[in-house]
Amino acid sequence: QSLFKKDFAPGPTEGWGLADGALFDQLVPVLEKLPHPFFAFVITLSLHYPFDFFPPALAELDLRTIKNRNLANYIHGMHYFDRSIRALVRRLDETGLLRDTVVAFYGDHDPRFGFDPELLQLAGFDHVGTGVFQLLDRIPFFVILPKTASADGGLDGVHVVDAVGG
Repeated sequence: QSLFKKDFAPGPTEGWGLADGALFDQLVPVLEKLPHPFFAFVITLSLHYPFDFFPPALAELDLRTIKNRNLANYIHGMHYFDRSIRALVRRLDETGLLRDTVVAFYGDHDPRFGFDPELLQLAGFDHVGTGVFQLLDRIPFFVILPKTASADGGLDGVHVVDAVGG
């Protein structure tokens, strides 16, 4: 079964489609009804380039000091995505789905900022030197195993693997 825009109720949008939090809110009831075991693959759209706008109603950070508005919108978007993931984990836990569900998140590419001077400064670099590209071009991938999720939406027993993958 595939679900697309027409299958979801209207809600706040961010990036190319339904804001991630609204998507997750509508997705959990769908997952609850699926026969077990199931596999679900969800593409979120809130963190996709371009970052020329971020809905003020979803913003929680004071980023007025950041001159590059696209960069500020990206940071707002990342913060919103983090909040949405936390809420999703809580909902999966409350519904009992988290007991036997593996949740994986990954990004398919970087945010396309290149060597933006303000980004470099925020990342703690004063110039573009050897290895800066590799440090800035990290693509996230994380997995939540059933025994690692906690009821407060946090993660217990997190094991970090800091390695280059492909």
